[in-house]
Amino acid sequence: MNGFLVGLNAQKKRGLIEQAHNKRKFEFDLRVWDGDFKEITPNMEVEFELTDDKKQVSVVRPKKVPLEEFAIHQTKSIKD
Repeated sequence: MNGFLVGLNAQKKRGLIEQAHNKRKFEFDLRVWDGDFKEITPNMEVEFELTDDKKQVSVVRPKKVPLEEFAIHQTKSIKD
């Protein structure tokens, strides 16, 4: 699922995710973070998975950004 990191408490080692499509909020323990802690920023877009009972977050990771650049290459001159 996709969502946004809307809260982070470093002292309690807890985070809060807001699901993108329905605004449900899920609290999670920072031990389930699958990435570098230096990457965490407010309102960061993340991907996350829930446990089978849909009540707890099992994995959180930064959303992958495709590296492909879309470009249309010119093959003929404008005059042609």
